Amino acid sequence: RDDNWNSIAITRGKPVHINVTGDISLYKEKIHLRAKGPFLPGEYYDVSQDFVIFSVAKINMNGTYEEVSKKWRLLLAPNTQDFEVDSKIKEHDFYLGLDEKSDSKAYQVTITTNKRRDYVSMSVDVSVRPKLAVGHIIMALCVLIGLYILIIFELVHRTLAAMIGATVAISCLAVVGERPSLIEVLTWMDVETLCLLFGMMVLVSILCETGFFDYVAVLTYKLARGQIWALITGLCLVTAVLSAFLDNVTTILLMSAVAIR
Repeated sequence: RDDNWNSIAITRGKPVHINVTGDISLYKEKIHLRAKGPFLPGEYYDVSQDFVIFSVAKINMNGTYEEVSKKWRLLLAPNTQDFEVDSKIKEHDFYLGLDEKSDSKAYQVTITTNKRRDYVSMSVDVSVRPKLAVGHIIMALCVLIGLYILIIFELVHRTLAAMIGATVAISCLAVVGERPSLIEVLTWMDVETLCLLFGMMVLVSILCETGFFDYVAVLTYKLARGQIWALITGLCLVTAVLSAFLDNVTTILLMSAVAIR
């Protein structure tokens, strides 16, 4: 699924074939193709009539090939020598139906061109990606909205709400057949951010007990001489100076305590 660009050169009558093997679930996955080359937008038909044509065929057990997708055409620039300058990336998804499943679990992407002279140089990346189903989007929105409802109306504690949202999200992945392993779930945790928040919370708690924030709040109010806009300007200036040296999370935690005081 990672980027795997393959540099190819094609000419008329000499197509290039790229095999896509593996147990592809056509109900959940699609063949994603990216091409990088001297391509033009479709409205430039009066400039060039040269195309690069992509198609997908399934390979049967008896060795025969059967085309199972519509052709994807890309218009070529008239001067392919300016490859570095005119290079553009185009993407396309090939959605295959269940009746187009290959019994040998193998497919082939064919790349041809109608350009009569010279070779056409390009880079191609073929991968298998999951389909973005509407049902998955609805499930994600429901989880997100439910999480915000728990937090906004304070139905439960924010920590418990986050745990409930994470558990429901993983459950939804299991329902749609994309259940992650425990190791993969652990990699989703941003340990650096968690450690930073934990350390700053401890620091803010200790500083609150020492009266540091009360002192800064009184000092700021004293310098502002009771004027609201001067007070706001002073807080903004202090925040701007601190944010230049400290992390954003640290600055927010410190200045929030001062502003509340």
